[in-house]
Amino acid sequence: MTQALMFLMIEHSVPRAEVYKIYLPDEQCQVVAVDSVGRARATHRAFPPVTVFLDTQLPEVSGLDFVSETRAIENPVQLIVMTAHGTSEMASEAIQERAFDFFSKPFDAARSRVALENTALKKRLCRPIIE
Repeated sequence: MTQALMFLMIEHSVPRAEVYKIYLPDEQCQVVAVDSVGRARATHRAFPPVTVFLDTQLPEVSGLDFVSETRAIENPVQLIVMTAHGTSEMASEAIQERAFDFFSKPFDAARSRVALENTALKKRLCRPIIE
C-alpha cells in the first residue's frame, strides 16, 4: 500500500473546505484544511504537504501573495490556486508565480483528483535518483 499524500487546503470557507475534502479518497490523501495564510504557515512547518490547494480570497492577504512567498521555501510545494473570482489575468499571474494549476470554483471531484494526481506525479518525477 502506498503512503498517503500530504495535502494542505487553504480555504476561507470551512463548509466549502469540508466538501472539497470529501472529493479526495481517504486512503490516498491526508488532508489538513485551514482558513487563513497565518494558519497555513504554522501548519506547513508541522505538516509538510506535497500539494497545497490555495484559495485567492483569504481574510488577511491574497492567496496570490502566498504563492510568491512559497518560492523561498527550501522544498517548495506544488500549488493549485482556486477561486470563484478569477480572471484570465489572475490565472496568468498565478502560473507566472509558479502555481502548478489554476481553476475556478465550483469544481468537481474529478477535477480536483486529476490536479492532485498530476502534482504527485511531478513530485515523483523531480525526485533525485539515488544510485
